[in-house]
Amino acid sequence: MLKFFLAFVLWLSTVHVLATEAKFPEDCAQITTNDAKRLACYDKRAESVRTDAISSTAVSSSTPRTDAGSTEDETKMPTAFAKKNLWSLSRLTSDDPNFFGVSYDPGQKERGVKTHLEFDISLKYPLLESSEQSIRWYLIYNGSYDFQALTDADIYDSKPIISTMQNPGTAFEWDIGNGQRKIRAGFFHHSNGQTLSESRDDTSPETLAKNALALEEFRGIEAKWGEAPALEKLSRSSWYGQLRYQWMSSPDGRIDNDWKQIQLELRPFYVWNDDRIFWPSEPRNTPQIENVDGIRAVGEAMISIPDFIPFVPVRGLARVELQTGLWSPFENVGGEISLSVNVDNLLFSWYYYSGFTKDITNYHKRTQHMGFGFELR
Repeated sequence: MLKFFLAFVLWLSTVHVLATEAKFPEDCAQITTNDAKRLACYDKRAESVRTDAISSTAVSSSTPRTDAGSTEDETKMPTAFAKKNLWSLSRLTSDDPNFFGVSYDPGQKERGVKTHLEFDISLKYPLLESSEQSIRWYLIYNGSYDFQALTDADIYDSKPIISTMQNPGTAFEWDIGNGQRKIRAGFFHHSNGQTLSESRDDTSPETLAKNALALEEFRGIEAKWGEAPALEKLSRSSWYGQLRYQWMSSPDGRIDNDWKQIQLELRPFYVWNDDRIFWPSEPRNTPQIENVDGIRAVGEAMISIPDFIPFVPVRGLARVELQTGLWSPFENVGGEISLSVNVDNLLFSWYYYSGFTKDITNYHKRTQHMGFGFELR
């Protein structure tokens, strides 16, 4: 078998050499009067054969023809293969803006919680996509974390966490038209991660004893620190649906010089909401969460800013968010205004918030927050 293969290779080489004779009409072996000229002829022929072999191999392997007769660059194949077979971080994108900065609560009187660091994280990942990528099934996570890293108060035994907000969910999203308009339907959980979830209307001996211990602990916290949500064991959680319409000026969602978007959202709340648990000092007619949240609207637009830094593109981004109750839309209106400066695709942002659900633990109280930091989209 090996001898047959070597003979085949020798025959193929001979045929290829003979095929190239048309390039050299003179037979190198017949050049007998000048040895240097004869050797140069052989060298030239050998180089021509080698070049033709390399060129034919490169053409056949790197530019295969398709059924339509067109060619395809093979250098794209490894990238396509990797995207098909490996979990790609490029598909992990932000849902809402991610904010990292300093937050200040002008309504707080307690030291240690007035000024703190704030991390707002919002991510989504498509679990499934249609072949046209016009329908997607997302896994979504929203989280907010306040850190006591700017004061020396010993309000917490373990610094620096003040409060957390967990908001995972899943949603289907459909593109309409060219992708500028999107419709989403999803289901989410919203929680502050605390444990005491029995209603004050529960009069069983076990619940009364547990509430009495928690109330005693709360009064001790209140006497020393005032109201400190992270130290209270009072649970705040809800389950809600999301119905959202979104219009964007750019079909791919890319924020450019003419970026604009509008979002209109309904959040119908469901059972298992821990919104009827209050300490005796709270009035019994405290509003439930659907009275302060359930209708949301977002408007966003890029604004022009004179270039004051040479050779660095500078743009402004204005964002307005409004929220109110689902069944009483004109009673508890809240919202947030943010202004951002986009410097070479990095957003430096300032925001002011006045509303009811910045911290879900105190959703029933209107709070104010101001902050400065940077956003990631």
